[in-house]
Amino acid sequence: MTNYKYLKGVGKLTNSGVKLKVKGMYLRGRQFTHSALLLNDKTGKDYPFLHLLCLGLEIILKSALLEKDYEKYKNYIKSNLKHNLDKCLKTYIEEYPIEKFDVNLISEIKSLNEFYNSFQLKYAMLSEIFIDPKNIESELTLRFMAKLTEKYDKIFKLQ
Repeated sequence: MTNYKYLKGVGKLTNSGVKLKVKGMYLRGRQFTHSALLLNDKTGKDYPFLHLLCLGLEIILKSALLEKDYEKYKNYIKSNLKHNLDKCLKTYIEEYPIEKFDVNLISEIKSLNEFYNSFQLKYAMLSEIFIDPKNIESELTLRFMAKLTEKYDKIFKLQ
């Protein structure tokens, strides 16, 4: 049996391996986003919809950063961005300057991030009796994600 630990070059992804890994990550984020939209069609805007939306956004933004520069971001994502949508968006904007970036989108994502980071979208919480999920803004985020998926579907040749 070969001990791969000692073979030269084993353990580091090839360029093709990186592309496959990043594309797979993007597809997973896209699946969460599509699941959110299907759930929204069935049950309306509720906490699980918002959780899936945020999860999809997080993964798509991270895959976009990895697609831009895998070596730069592979460890940075784990150590600095973690599951923080604000940080993911800020890093994305720095890497991909958007000409007419809507400050209302930043505000909306910050608001979603407060719920997302405190697990209020994932688990049943006491706050649910005070905050109707239909009052949590997400329309700008949905539009932003539509633009992202259109862009990355082309990059990953999914269209």
